[in-house]
Amino acid sequence: MTMRKVDFSGSYFFVTTLLLLLPLFVSTKAAAAASGLFIFGDSTVDAGNNNYIETIPENRANYEPYAQNGFFQEPTGRFSDGRIIVDFIAEYAKLPLIPPYLQPHIADFSNGVNFASGGAGVLSTTHSGLVIDLERQLKYFEQVRKSLTEKLGAAKAEEVISEAVYFISIGSNDYMGGYFGNETMQQLHGPEEYLGMVIGNLTQAIQVNYKQLSFSFSMLLVKIVLIYNISVTKNCMRKAPENLVS
Repeated sequence: MTMRKVDFSGSYFFVTTLLLLLPLFVSTKAAAAASGLFIFGDSTVDAGNNNYIETIPENRANYEPYAQNGFFQEPTGRFSDGRIIVDFIAEYAKLPLIPPYLQPHIADFSNGVNFASGGAGVLSTTHSGLVIDLERQLKYFEQVRKSLTEKLGAAKAEEVISEAVYFISIGSNDYMGGYFGNETMQQLHGPEEYLGMVIGNLTQAIQVNYKQLSFSFSMLLVKIVLIYNISVTKNCMRKAPENLVS
């Protein structure tokens, strides 16, 4: 993925605006009328894809204490004690539980599929080699679209694609692991520059795929979380009275 940047001077204002504008929740009527649900993202919506890739234990949720509320008989790979938010959306839309894309023997994608991967980020450098990043998830979607076309025919496949709900929840790993936990990345990029890279690549991914694949974003949740601005935090700490700094 080509690193794209967005320039801005007030990161706090920008992020606040982004959080207010990007969660594009349309009416519940749209979700109820959805023909399918396609899910992209990280551990917040991973239904078990990481069970099928080479990764570290922290990036998997197929062991106890996950799935202890009794809904599932055993841990499924969901980072939850039961269902995750997209499971409830599927239930409301009268769809079955949406399976992880890498789960073997999925015969039908017409109800949608889940591409999310715990630990994934917008940038391919975030937990590289241990997760399915957004670029790869979108390539998987292209394969699903081709599969639907072969099985249903072009017209019916486009109908499924255009009437589906698309849910994206991603971005926090780019900051928590990809930047705050990565001294090399901090040395290469300032916090505002890095934020611009994440937003630029996310925006490009949505725009390009919207045009190429004729998406209809009936519902879109983009989770961009900036925990704090490193430079501002350091300045505040330097200015704070010594007796207030532990």
